[in-house]
Amino acid sequence: MHSKSKFPVATLVSLVLIISTVYYPDEAETVASMLFPIVWPLIFIAGFAAIGLLIYKGSLAKRLRKEAVTTQAYRQYARKLQQENSH
Repeated sequence: MHSKSKFPVATLVSLVLIISTVYYPDEAETVASMLFPIVWPLIFIAGFAAIGLLIYKGSLAKRLRKEAVTTQAYRQYARKLQQENSH
Protein backbone atom coordinates (compact mmCIF):
# COMPACT_ATOMS: atom_id res chain seq x y z
CA MET A 1 0.00 0.00 0.00
CA HIS A 2 1.07 3.62 0.33
CA SER A 3 2.80 5.21 3.29
CA LYS A 4 0.84 7.85 5.15
CA SER A 5 2.59 11.17 5.68
CA LYS A 6 2.63 12.43 9.25
CA PHE A 7 1.85 15.98 8.15
CA PRO A 8 -0.88 15.92 5.49
CA VAL A 9 -0.80 18.27 2.53
CA ALA A 10 -4.26 19.65 3.30
CA THR A 11 -3.07 20.77 6.75
CA LEU A 12 -0.04 22.46 5.21
CA VAL A 13 -2.20 24.25 2.63
CA SER A 14 -4.62 25.34 5.37
CA LEU A 15 -1.78 26.75 7.47
CA VAL A 16 -0.37 28.64 4.49
CA LEU A 17 -3.80 30.09 3.72
CA ILE A 18 -4.40 31.11 7.36
CA ILE A 19 -0.97 32.75 7.69
CA SER A 20 -1.30 34.50 4.34
CA THR A 21 -4.79 35.74 5.28
CA VAL A 22 -3.44 37.27 8.48
CA TYR A 23 -0.41 38.98 6.90
CA TYR A 24 -1.59 39.67 3.34
CA PRO A 25 -5.40 39.86 3.27
CA ASP A 26 -5.60 41.08 -0.36
CA GLU A 27 -3.25 38.47 -1.83
CA ALA A 28 -4.79 35.67 0.22
CA GLU A 29 -8.00 35.92 -1.75
CA THR A 30 -6.24 35.45 -5.08
CA VAL A 31 -4.11 32.60 -3.67
CA ALA A 32 -7.23 30.89 -2.31
CA SER A 33 -9.06 31.29 -5.61
CA MET A 34 -6.06 29.78 -7.42
CA LEU A 35 -5.66 26.87 -4.98
CA PHE A 36 -9.36 26.05 -4.57
CA PRO A 37 -9.80 24.29 -7.97
CA ILE A 38 -6.70 22.20 -7.23
CA VAL A 39 -7.35 21.38 -3.56
CA TRP A 40 -11.11 20.71 -3.75
CA PRO A 41 -10.90 17.62 -6.04
CA LEU A 42 -8.06 16.25 -3.90
CA ILE A 43 -10.19 16.55 -0.75
CA PHE A 44 -13.09 14.92 -2.62
CA ILE A 45 -10.91 12.03 -3.83
CA ALA A 46 -9.37 11.59 -0.37
CA GLY A 47 -12.86 11.35 1.13
CA PHE A 48 -13.90 8.64 -1.31
CA ALA A 49 -10.61 6.81 -0.75
CA ALA A 50 -11.19 6.87 3.02
CA ILE A 51 -14.73 5.54 2.63
CA GLY A 52 -13.51 2.83 0.25
CA LEU A 53 -10.76 1.84 2.66
CA LEU A 54 -13.24 1.55 5.53
CA ILE A 55 -15.54 -0.65 3.43
CA TYR A 56 -12.60 -2.80 2.31
CA LYS A 57 -11.31 -3.23 5.89
CA GLY A 58 -14.82 -4.11 7.07
CA SER A 59 -15.28 -6.79 4.41
CA LEU A 60 -11.77 -8.10 5.03
CA ALA A 61 -12.46 -8.40 8.77
CA LYS A 62 -15.73 -10.19 8.04
CA ARG A 63 -13.99 -12.64 5.70
CA LEU A 64 -11.22 -13.31 8.23
CA ARG A 65 -13.81 -13.92 10.96
CA LYS A 66 -15.62 -16.38 8.68
CA GLU A 67 -12.35 -18.22 7.96
CA ALA A 68 -11.56 -18.38 11.68
CA VAL A 69 -14.96 -19.96 12.36
CA THR A 70 -14.45 -22.59 9.64
CA THR A 71 -10.96 -23.38 10.92
CA GLN A 72 -12.33 -23.77 14.44
CA ALA A 73 -15.17 -26.02 13.22
CA TYR A 74 -12.67 -28.10 11.23
CA ARG A 75 -10.41 -28.51 14.27
CA GLN A 76 -13.35 -29.63 16.41
CA TYR A 77 -14.39 -32.11 13.72
CA ALA A 78 -10.82 -33.46 13.45
CA ARG A 79 -10.63 -33.82 17.24
CA LYS A 80 -13.95 -35.65 17.31
CA LEU A 81 -12.76 -38.04 14.56
CA GLN A 82 -9.53 -38.72 16.46
CA GLN A 83 -11.46 -39.51 19.63
CA GLU A 84 -13.80 -41.86 17.76
CA ASN A 85 -10.88 -43.63 16.07
CA SER A 86 -8.95 -44.04 19.31
CA HIS A 87 -11.87 -45.84 21.05
